[in-house]
Amino acid sequence: MRRPVLLLVLLAACKTASGTPQQSLQGFLQDSALGNLSAAYQRLHPDFRKRCDLACFGRILDSQPGQSRQLLDELRAGEPTVVYSAELKLESGSALRLEKEPLASTSKGPATFGFSDNPLDFYPQDTPSRTLRSFVQAFGAKRFDVLTRFVPKSFQNKLTPELLRERFANEPRIAAQVEALRKHLDEPVTIDGNTARLPLGPEQEATLLLQDGHWRVQKLE
Repeated sequence: MRRPVLLLVLLAACKTASGTPQQSLQGFLQDSALGNLSAAYQRLHPDFRKRCDLACFGRILDSQPGQSRQLLDELRAGEPTVVYSAELKLESGSALRLEKEPLASTSKGPATFGFSDNPLDFYPQDTPSRTLRSFVQAFGAKRFDVLTRFVPKSFQNKLTPELLRERFANEPRIAAQVEALRKHLDEPVTIDGNTARLPLGPEQEATLLLQDGHWRVQKLE
């Protein structure tokens, strides 16, 4: 069964310059459900718009028809839970996300922020999207030891960090493929069982395999 990644990346990017988070979310979903593409796009945070232009945003919505209307109906049906979060961006390009913990009824102190993920796991492989982002980050940092984690199991005993370093140095097309991947990181990934795919162009796509609970990059062409 083919199932696209939902609009979570867009909802996380919504800005709340005025009104409550619920109002911002409802306005975004209304605009996107009615086809007001430009209006919905302007409700996204400037950082997200830098990474994903209007055409990129349109492709995300087109790949998930009806999702905005479904989420809007769910929002109107009940009171949503609001989670306040913060993101710390590091010079390496990675980011640490924290969420505000609810204030306990017996506590008199202020609510605190806690890490939503392991802050020491800089290259997660738990989802296809996070795996591709980790792969690009490791490639940019020339962490060939880390890149060995992303190859399929059938190649892990054959590829060492040194062999990967040599291969990437001698095959410049790999850098071009990774750059193409970087430009599409915010677009939706299609998951079909243990395989995930992200189109990178008319004749190029990134393919991932789920092995032992980790997503691995099978190919970028």
